[in-house]
Amino acid sequence: MEWWIVVLTVVIGAGALVFAATADRARAARRQLAAASPPDRHIPSLSDDAPTPAYVAESDALIRTATATDSALDVARLDRAITGATALAGGWADKAFVTHPARNWAVVEEPMVLVCTGVGSFRELLPAVTAAKRANHALVVVAPAMEAGAIGTLAANAAQGHLPGVAVTCPDKAALTAIADAVGATLVRRDDLQSGWLPANSYGRCAVWVSDRKSSWALESLDPLST
Repeated sequence: MEWWIVVLTVVIGAGALVFAATADRARAARRQLAAASPPDRHIPSLSDDAPTPAYVAESDALIRTATATDSALDVARLDRAITGATALAGGWADKAFVTHPARNWAVVEEPMVLVCTGVGSFRELLPAVTAAKRANHALVVVAPAMEAGAIGTLAANAAQGHLPGVAVTCPDKAALTAIADAVGATLVRRDDLQSGWLPANSYGRCAVWVSDRKSSWALESLDPLST
């Protein structure tokens, strides 16, 4: 075989390998870009000239923003109010709810309080979320256990200022009933929550709700906090 044929064969083979490697890298880059980008899906209710919907990563959504309507009550006032109040079993379910880092407190003013025997997906909380938004109130959800997705969605909404509130886990059934009695709520069963049956008297009320990692306080009045 002529020497130039051998050289040509080697050059062509090497070129083919380089082309294949480059093509593989390009395909891998396109796959990574597609995985990191928002899904390309048509939204029927969105007009063609509407701004493109924004997407926020979960890690970013759980960072409290300047638009979050956190309680402006200071620690000293809350300390005085809590000293004379009864501590309730159960604390915040995720640190993302914390509004007062100095004391690890989640503080919510004038919330609607939903006390239930369990929470699955966030879908089960949609009637309560809708009712709170319509009434322009924060939302406190108390349950023995909640799915991580429900906690995360509530935490992201609180952190971004869309719906102030806190998810509270209280595993003791007697303590759960005590919380319902303290705020004037009706204990909602999980199957009622799943069916969407949430009459107006399901919700309790308080002037200020405070939770730390293990305990909560439902303060009845803002008067002790006033200057």
